[in-house]
Amino acid sequence: MGRRKAILVAALPLAVLLGAVFLLDLLVAASTSRLFLVVVAALGVLAARAAWAWSRRGECLLPLMPFAVLLILFPRIDISPLKPFARFYAAIEPGMTEAEVRRILDDQFPPTSRYPRPVVNRRAGANGLGFILDPKDGRYDAEIVALGFEDGRVLTKRYYPD
Repeated sequence: MGRRKAILVAALPLAVLLGAVFLLDLLVAASTSRLFLVVVAALGVLAARAAWAWSRRGECLLPLMPFAVLLILFPRIDISPLKPFARFYAAIEPGMTEAEVRRILDDQFPPTSRYPRPVVNRRAGANGLGFILDPKDGRYDAEIVALGFEDGRVLTKRYYPD
């Protein structure tokens, strides 16, 4: 098998895998999960290994480099507002005050953000606070973070996906 064909045989499944990662990231912010990234990396290595076993050419391992770079970059690139919203939720700890929670929200959705700031919903009850990702966009109008407070501090947190 020729060099170019060997690289193509190895690169094609990796490209399909990266396409799936992109779609899952767009739909559910999958790249915020380290387990997800480890599984995808393992699948990529297995795909390259299978291509190498089939062709016995070292060039089959070359596509792993750009694959790894893109996999490392995925968690750092916000391709939808779901990712900063998921990071916002993950950063909330029991015992935080409302001011601390709002500071985390400001960090994930600064005024210069390309995504609109989530809407704060105080109608979640006397001891509750809700954050709606984007009530004007049907894709995100039911993506909610709900917090329960006791004595002015976070007691519970729940994430309700759209």
